[in-house]
Amino acid sequence: MTSELFSLKGKTAVLTGAGGFFGRYFTIALLEQGAKVILIELSPETQKFFSQEFENRYQSFFVDLYNREAAKECYEKILDANRVDILVNNAFDFSAKTGFNTEAISLLLQEMLQEMPQEMPQEMPQPG
Repeated sequence: MTSELFSLKGKTAVLTGAGGFFGRYFTIALLEQGAKVILIELSPETQKFFSQEFENRYQSFFVDLYNREAAKECYEKILDANRVDILVNNAFDFSAKTGFNTEAISLLLQEMLQEMPQEMPQEMPQPG
């Protein structure tokens, strides 16, 4: 049961790296709280992790976020059709030689922050 205090109904979240360990849990939590979730992932295999009950509440884009042009085209499609309220930037690469590669996160953040709502809530919701 979704608590109204933590409800995300009417909100749209963009989540990168949805196929990873943490990404799956982030996605399920957002969906359970009522958000529409837009997944940005490399592989269509990601969809197998999400049950039929969420079928109409998420949308997937399969794109290599390290390809700047492909990523920008993906962001434009998302922003043309959606107001993005939440960004969960979970995509990264790890290599024993180079460590964490956060270039994809930086590119997404630069693009999305330009379009995300800038207003802040007037007051924080209080537990009832």
